[in-house]
Amino acid sequence: IQWLNDKYGITGIKITPYNSQANGKIERGHWDLCQLLFKATSGNPKKWFYFLPHVLWVDHITIKCGTSCSSYFMALGTHSIVPLDIVEATWPVKPPSGILSTADLISMRATALAKHAKHVMAMQQKINKNKLDTVLCYQHKHKATIVDYNFKPG
Repeated sequence: IQWLNDKYGITGIKITPYNSQANGKIERGHWDLCQLLFKATSGNPKKWFYFLPHVLWVDHITIKCGTSCSSYFMALGTHSIVPLDIVEATWPVKPPSGILSTADLISMRATALAKHAKHVMAMQQKINKNKLDTVLCYQHKHKATIVDYNFKPG
């Protein structure tokens, strides 16, 4: 710690349970993180490890009231691209019924990110099957008017 003080002028602060000035700034963020994980997992603490990366990512890209921008934008100077924006797979999560708190919004986004990879492939297969069924139904319905011309090359 003396080296940090000599080189950068950083003095150490002993953090104890009785040093509320030092603990408060850190612990406040931990409380929010716990609330976000609780909401994203529907209260199941056994699933927290799965949602943690999604909750942290969404927390970094969500615009905060105090700064009017996200911490991602503050650090990098650009808005992030969410994987959902690329494929537009916003269907796994129900749309909000009204104005959401920041914690609810972040938990909803984290849930959407978690469901994204799992559900995109299933939805693509479902859409492909639906397309094929539609074509087969159309062919059956119009079989009297559909003519399969077998032209020779040339």
